[in-house]
Amino acid sequence: MGNSKQWQDNSDGWVKAMHESSAKKSAKRQEHYNRTHGICDHGDLEWCDVCAYDVNGEQVAHKGIDY
Repeated sequence: MGNSKQWQDNSDGWVKAMHESSAKKSAKRQEHYNRTHGICDHGDLEWCDVCAYDVNGEQVAHKGIDY
């Protein structure tokens, strides 16, 4: 009986780790998509790494100063 409990605990831990890894990868993919497609998720008076550059690639806001 001890072996099956240990196996179940190991299996549950593996499933949890895989789920967390998948969620983290999905969030990174979404962040990359938003950045490369110019999609921001903040208000009009805020800056982020996406909108800190104009259409010519010139930086118009500086991290640590403007955002």
